[in-house]
Amino acid sequence: MASARGVLADDAAIQEAADTAARKLSEAQALLVKSIPVKLAAEQSCAGPNVKMKVSVVNDSDLRVTVVLKTLFGTKTFNDLDPGATRFNPFNAQSQNIAKGTVDAEVTATVDGKSVTQHQTLLYPSHSC
Repeated sequence: MASARGVLADDAAIQEAADTAARKLSEAQALLVKSIPVKLAAEQSCAGPNVKMKVSVVNDSDLRVTVVLKTLFGTKTFNDLDPGATRFNPFNAQSQNIAKGTVDAEVTATVDGKSVTQHQTLLYPSHSC
């Protein structure tokens, strides 16, 4: 019985080592993926007395991507943005003034059958109406 337990313990250790190696390989492959080329731009204007910020996304990659934009004024998700496509979203600041800040973008694509997510940050200047 002792040798059977030893074999089971060895099998568990081997499986754990294999799982760890597979996870590390997957992480290394994700690092090797070139950045997913997506351009971000922000343009401020006035909508009545309040600041409106239009954020645009251009998919310069050859992959279909999903982009999640996060700002202080809201969040917008663009699912299945085709290669070469452009999308935009106006965010109403509900304020006459905004301080400089950032738009955070989470870009996700499928590369070699695996989901790869990258992050980008766009700085925008202050604006007053």
